[in-house]
Order: sequence, then structure tokens, then C-alpha cells
Amino acid sequence: MKKLLYTLLAVTLVFSACKKEEEDSFFTPPTVLSGCTDAIATNYDATATSDDGSCTFGIVGVWSATNVIRDSTITVTVGGILDPTESGSGSETLTAEDSESPTSIEFLSNDTVYALHSYDPQDDNTTTYSISGSTLTINASEDEDQKIFEYTVDKTTLTLVMSIDTSVSMPPVEISANFSQTYNFNRE
Repeated sequence: MKKLLYTLLAVTLVFSACKKEEEDSFFTPPTVLSGCTDAIATNYDATATSDDGSCTFGIVGVWSATNVIRDSTITVTVGGILDPTESGSGSETLTAEDSESPTSIEFLSNDTVYALHSYDPQDDNTTTYSISGSTLTINASEDEDQKIFEYTVDKTTLTLVMSIDTSVSMPPVEISANFSQTYNFNRE
């Protein structure tokens, strides 16, 4: 009888211990793995269960032009004195068509870029590009010179900025000018 009692007690303890383990594992919170959870990001982490805000995005993809902003500043001095009638600054916002810019561009991962001009398909072209830091260089095509832009990109927008600073000295006249063109795109 003692053996039977000890056996029942042992079986009860074993089942009780198993039930306790099941309860503990049932209430254990899932492991949270932080990382980038956006599949189009360049640093996407398929194992991440919680987005930590670290996502970065590249330019590969198709981008539609939203507008082009042209800014300019010209300063003319004569004998060291500012000529206000010849100096000035301004800004204008244009459509891609009005600025004769691409209406969409497509960057491929093999360093090829397609520029499409929906208003004049004869202006469409294909060339190559390279990136160094925040500088995007679009290499010369048959019809155009090399273009160098500072760029920023996020999940939905791409901004390309081309700037030109120049000066001319013809004593006593000094002319300095700054021109920039900002191309804004949305990801398709």
C-alpha cells in the first residue's frame, strides 16, 4: 500500500511540474527583435519583429517628377559698389515639361538610369550613374554633358540638387552668380 501511495504521489508531482512548465511557457512574452521592417529599404531585416526606425532607402526604382525649382542670385559690383539694377535673386517652380526635364527616371541596380520625357519621347535617354556619399553623378550621354547632383532619398521622395557658382571679373565690373536647380520626385 505504501508503494502505491508513493507511486501516486510521484506521478502527481511529475504531472504538476509539467503543468507548471506549460503555464510558464504559455505566459512568456515573445522575443522582440528590433530592426528595419520595411521590405524596400536597403537594410531590410526579415527577422525583425519591431521597426526601430533605422531603415535607409536607395535610389533604385522608378521616380515620377513632381516639380523643378530654379533659384538664382546675381551680384554685380562696379568699382566695389553694388549695382542694384543689375543684381538680384529669384526663384520659380516649374513642371518637368516646362523646365525640359525628365518626367520620370528609373535607376537600376546595375548603375543604368533611364530618363523619360513624356512630353517629347525623342528626348528619352539611357546612360549610367554612380554614387559617392550624397553625390550622384549621371554620366554623359550622346546628347548631354555629365551632371553632378547632391541627393537625398527616403521611402517616398527623391530630391536632386544641381548647383553652379561662377564669377567674372572685368575691372572695374565684378559679377558673381549662383544658380541651383532642385528636381523633386515621388517613388512610383
